[in-house]
Amino acid sequence: MRTPYVFFVLMLSVIVLFTSFRLSVDPLPKAIVHCVLGQNEKALSEANQAVNQNPTGQFAHLMRALVLRKLGQKENALTDYTKLVELAPTYGHFCDRGDLYEQLGRHREAIADYNHAIGLEPAYDQAFIGRAKAFNASGQYRQAIDDYTKAMKLEEPNVHGDLYLERGQAFLYAKEWEKALGDYTSALKLESGTDTPYTYEGLGIAYLHLGQPELANDNLKEAIRLYIRNRDMNANSARQDLAREENRHIEKLKSELRF
Repeated sequence: MRTPYVFFVLMLSVIVLFTSFRLSVDPLPKAIVHCVLGQNEKALSEANQAVNQNPTGQFAHLMRALVLRKLGQKENALTDYTKLVELAPTYGHFCDRGDLYEQLGRHREAIADYNHAIGLEPAYDQAFIGRAKAFNASGQYRQAIDDYTKAMKLEEPNVHGDLYLERGQAFLYAKEWEKALGDYTSALKLESGTDTPYTYEGLGIAYLHLGQPELANDNLKEAIRLYIRNRDMNANSARQDLAREENRHIEKLKSELRF
């Protein structure tokens, strides 16, 4: 009766020893462990070794790119994403690089990568969302609206409130006030009390342009209240950069109030 137990303990010991051996000789598992523990500099050192040992290893480049992004070294991460696209031009790798291009403000390159991703996988909603953000940021609001709409159709019936919020912003920039109001209203319903100041800000601006100053003021005041809350939370958590951004929003919205 003891044989199964002894066999189980023996096998478990083998697995532990094998894992320990891999961790001692293979830098990639070490990089993963360090990354999970938030030890990003150590993770980068191990990821560098992994890439040097296997220059064509996709996971080694992906691991290093992730760590570099966590360290804020986005330009260096871009080199690894480009290598990944060369090694395996999948829609996922194009989307990853497109997302980084977008974060770097390189909207044209981001759009090109998302075009490739959509060509490879036309049913991938995140590619349309990424391209929509790049269109929006580059002032191509109609294209952004079209892509958000395509992403919504792909996500039906479980469309997330964030998509209505982002498409509402595109409608707002395109000065389509009624459609912006509809999307912000839908976002507010779907968010179900998450208290996002951007939604109230969008509602306030839409109401303002639709000639409803009382509703505009109510929503703008709520947006200001939420921005102040966020500003104070960020200031208390040493996120001074975010606190300054909240302050800019607050001053901007105060200037929109009519009474």
